[in-house]
Amino acid sequence: MYNKDDTFLYCLNATDLTQVWKFTANGIIQSSPKISTHYEDATGNIYLYFTTNIQDGTAYCVRDFAGNTEPVEAWHWTPPQRACGSMCLQER
Repeated sequence: MYNKDDTFLYCLNATDLTQVWKFTANGIIQSSPKISTHYEDATGNIYLYFTTNIQDGTAYCVRDFAGNTEPVEAWHWTPPQRACGSMCLQER
């Protein structure tokens, strides 16, 4: 979950909606997070992708897995010019 007015991405417990973890991004989250479960069967990992609205924009990938209690940043990328708005995923 995210709030359009802050820099946090929240993971909530599906049963009681309590906060499991909170990831701090470098700006207000620009796009609704995209969730990829492509690797879940092989590795147990799911990935969340989103962008922020700092001057040049930043794309983030956060990794999550069952039992995880802390956010894990897999990678982030800030383009040389304003380029990030939303993300799309393509299965290969």
